Amino acid sequence: MTESSCFFTGHRNIPVGELPALKEKLYKTAEKLISDGITDFYTGGAVGFDTLAAKTVLKLRKEYSHIKLHIIVPCENQEKKWTPESKELYRKINEAADEVKILSPVYYKGCMQVRNRYMADNSSICIAYLTEPSGGTASTVKYAEKQGKTIINLA
Repeated sequence: MTESSCFFTGHRNIPVGELPALKEKLYKTAEKLISDGITDFYTGGAVGFDTLAAKTVLKLRKEYSHIKLHIIVPCENQEKKWTPESKELYRKINEAADEVKILSPVYYKGCMQVRNRYMADNSSICIAYLTEPSGGTASTVKYAEKQGKTIINLA
């Protein structure tokens, strides 16, 4: 399954001015991967790039009904401190997803990293939105590189 899977990792904050071009790049990249045989897409369900990626896969699934969206949640209630709008979008995305997998019943330090490594370990390709040299996205991309995954950075 790993060979036909891709995961997304990226920052929570995306500059508004970059959003239109990023959406287009994300759509075209995911569509190309579908034509290359990718059928399963993993995202962490967080705000920002994760949400953008999930929405893109759901949009593509209308045309490519064989693809699947997997939401890998680091811990129960990860959305607890989000805005009402973000919580509602998260709920809708989770309802539309093919799978929602919650890795831990409670938050603990490091649960986000466990989620990110789970997605990397179950995929052959990483689509990233990486603009910072450090942080969770950077460490996830570095981990995926060490595992021999193909990295596509849309930033």
